[in-house]
Amino acid sequence: MKNPLMPFLTIAVLGIILVFGLSVYGVTQQAAGDGEGESTPATPEEIYAQACASCHGQNLEGASGPALQAIGSKYSADEIKGIVQEPPSQMMPPNLVQGEELDALAEWLGEQQ
Repeated sequence: MKNPLMPFLTIAVLGIILVFGLSVYGVTQQAAGDGEGESTPATPEEIYAQACASCHGQNLEGASGPALQAIGSKYSADEIKGIVQEPPSQMMPPNLVQGEELDALAEWLGEQQ
């Protein structure tokens, strides 16, 4: 006499193996960065709007922070990066923007004459 639970047990084991295999496949695809789902880098304007505009104004006009409309005529991009990393005032949090976004933002602000 055959065991009536055998087909169910076989299906359960195959299901577990399939779930495990697909999970490993998904993790390796994500780690490999296959291009799908990767976000495009933010523009300097988008970075500014997200990190700076609440204090420096939407149009660099200043609000609770100083105006930045002509910041490029006063500071170089490297000096701007230094200010963002280590602000001269405790009003601005340090390292608000970092990495490539900081480079792009500082270069863009440096062009504001």
